[in-house]
Amino acid sequence: MSDSNQLEKAHAFFDQLKCEIKSLSREINEHNDGTLHDGFCTKDIEDGWVAYKGLSCGFAFQAEPLCINMTYGPDGPFVGYRVQLMPYQLGSQLAWVDSNHDLRFYSPTHLARYCLETLAARAHDTLPNSRQGNDNINWSAADSYR
Repeated sequence: MSDSNQLEKAHAFFDQLKCEIKSLSREINEHNDGTLHDGFCTKDIEDGWVAYKGLSCGFAFQAEPLCINMTYGPDGPFVGYRVQLMPYQLGSQLAWVDSNHDLRFYSPTHLARYCLETLAARAHDTLPNSRQGNDNINWSAADSYR
C-alpha cells in the first residue's frame, strides 16, 4: 500500500474516531442515572478533547511519523498518561498498535470505547470518594457498538 493511501486511510480512521467518541458518549450519557454526574463532555471533540469528571482525554493525529497520540490527565495543568498508536497494515485494513503491541485497535469504535473506558477508570481512580471496583457506569448501551 502506498504511503499516500495509508495516510488517507489514517485520516479517515481519525475522523471516524471523533464521530464514534461523540456518538458513544451521547449514548452513555442518555443512560445517566446520576453516577456519571454531568457525563462525558464532547463540546471540544473537533479539537481532539473529551472530558469526564475533571479529567480529559486529548487525542491528535500526526502525519510524520504517522500516529495517533492520546493523553489522559487532569484538565489543568495537563499532565498525564500517554498512549501513542502507530498504524499496522493488515491486508487492506489499518490496525493501530502501541509500541509494545499490547494495545491493538481494529476499528474507530473499538478505540473510542477504549478512550472512554480509560478516561472513566482514571477519573474513578483519582476521585477522593471513589472506591476500587465501584464503576457504576452502565456500559451495556456501549456494548452494541463493539
